[in-house]
Amino acid sequence: MKVVTFLGTIKKAEDHDVPIYRYDNKLKELYSLKRERYVNMLPLLIDNFEAKNIVPIFTETALKIQSKVLKDELGNSYDEIFNNENLIEGEKNFYDILRIINNATSGDKEYIIDLTHGFRHIPILATISLISQ
Repeated sequence: MKVVTFLGTIKKAEDHDVPIYRYDNKLKELYSLKRERYVNMLPLLIDNFEAKNIVPIFTETALKIQSKVLKDELGNSYDEIFNNENLIEGEKNFYDILRIINNATSGDKEYIIDLTHGFRHIPILATISLISQ
């Protein structure tokens, strides 16, 4: 199973605590997180689903920020998960965004689509893309 995630530009805020992530009671029975606090969802996903299963879709800005977040939080920038085929070069180029989403969600039978961060319109496009497949 692959986890497709749309990277945003959230980095560790020096003046705020790191967020706490928790499952509700029903999910807690099935899954457990390795820890509660992560800067954002990308380190959480890598830490709990293994880097080889993560498929990030990103802009150049998001890549720079999230590589630093990963290096600071997990001690590794995980360059191998950032496939240039998943680089969004224009946030308004919907044809290319849909092509990237279609490519990222082909080849495996099951996917988790992480809608928690990134550009808000892109997860909506991902949902449309998946329905059309």
